[in-house]
Amino acid sequence: MKLNELSLKEAQEKLKKGEVSSQDLTESCLKQIKKLEPKIKAFITITEEQAKKQAKESDARRAKNQTKSEIDGIPIAVKDIFCTKGVKTTAGSKI
Repeated sequence: MKLNELSLKEAQEKLKKGEVSSQDLTESCLKQIKKLEPKIKAFITITEEQAKKQAKESDARRAKNQTKSEIDGIPIAVKDIFCTKGVKTTAGSKI
């Protein structure tokens, strides 16, 4: 099974059991984005370095049993409508 195809529940269970790391999940998702993005153009901004840094931080928290939530470490994509410090926000519009 491809890590980027796991359901939220499956990813959460694999993280909890230590079968995968947040870094593994994140790398799998980024690899798939790089493969398909030129064709489907689904992303305006990809914060690859930020995602990798956050995955590493999540793995460190998990190692200390200090996760922030049940889904800590699971990569997500968010619609470009939220203002995020240091990341361009366009809401998909030229306005």
